Amino acid sequence: MNNIIKKHAYLIIADRNQEQLKLLVGLLDSSKNDIFILIDSKSNEIDKNLSIYTKFSKVTFLDRIPIYWGSYSQVQAQLNLIKESIFGEYYYYHYLSGLDLPLCSQEVIHNFFEKNENKIFITFSKDVDKKSLNNRTKKYFGTKYFRSHQTLTSKIKKFFFHKVNKLSVMVTKSRLKDRYLGFGSNWVSLNHSFALKLLKNEEWIYQKFNNGFLVDELFMPSVIIKEKLEDTIYYNVSMINKETEFQGNLRYINWWDGTPYVWKLKDYETLKKARLHGHLFSRKFDNKIDDKIISKVIEELIPLDNNKGEN
Repeated sequence: MNNIIKKHAYLIIADRNQEQLKLLVGLLDSSKNDIFILIDSKSNEIDKNLSIYTKFSKVTFLDRIPIYWGSYSQVQAQLNLIKESIFGEYYYYHYLSGLDLPLCSQEVIHNFFEKNENKIFITFSKDVDKKSLNNRTKKYFGTKYFRSHQTLTSKIKKFFFHKVNKLSVMVTKSRLKDRYLGFGSNWVSLNHSFALKLLKNEEWIYQKFNNGFLVDELFMPSVIIKEKLEDTIYYNVSMINKETEFQGNLRYINWWDGTPYVWKLKDYETLKKARLHGHLFSRKFDNKIDDKIISKVIEELIPLDNNKGEN
């Protein structure tokens, strides 16, 4: 590890809103950051030959793969980003979606992680229904149709696989022992040591979670438990989805009003409080729904001289 310049890797998964993605990359541009982007190959909103200019950060586009909500492809996308970036031996790896924004400058973010070394930043909870989590690890069919476009054909397939999966959950066994079963956020910040452990466990992750459902919220917490790393979690307090609570992954995400809720201009004071409470990022923002909140966050929460003194 280079101890002179502790560089960070931003790992971005995106499927739409090309201009917003460019804006996000611009906010992350710093000599202390490199940026890795994986775009859903199903996207018809992001140019196939997209390139993004940065002044300081190196930007790497990974080969695109189809990413389906609820399927193992979400896990594969996250692992692909780690495998691509791991050779840089980065200080921290930060997963973001293309609809995220930082709530503060990169200088503030870098200083925070300097003061909190060797921690895993994840919203982590074991206080959940084990049966429902075990059911997620069972064998599911046709997960790519669970959120497909509502054509007649897709509706028929969705209905069919819903019936098949109800039976499959009843007759198949969970592939994961309860003591390894964890639940938490998939948008996280990881140190290099844990990133290596994820790759060491790649085959185990595949064996336990391939063909599962919503397993992107299971695989990292389960590896943390398996590797006995719970004491390295920065904020290991169960989240119950309330507006005032702190989210240990440092990402302020509104699950109490949506899945998740898209921030509007009227929510600015809420985001400001979240920033003052210690959150460094937030999601989700959508410039097609409300671009004014994006502008206000950039102009008032993130310093206008972003990266001044870092370059």
